[in-house]
Amino acid sequence: MELNRKMDLLLTNKSTDPEFDKLMSLVEYQQYHFERTGKRIAKQTIYDQITKGKIPNEKHGKFVYFRKSTIDRWFDNGRQK
Repeated sequence: MELNRKMDLLLTNKSTDPEFDKLMSLVEYQQYHFERTGKRIAKQTIYDQITKGKIPNEKHGKFVYFRKSTIDRWFDNGRQK
């Protein structure tokens, strides 16, 4: 029963918010990180975190993207992967 309620909540949020599952570029992630934390982060720091597996990301071809819903959960869980 609890699982059904959570699934309904997720589906409702996803369908009403077009930004929920947006793929962000590196520059968009930098801006989003600043909005969430109030701290600026350098591109090289992001690349270092990606290499060390510390930040959730997706690679499509040669480009790296960050799924907003995954990043939100990551921030909410204390930014631990």
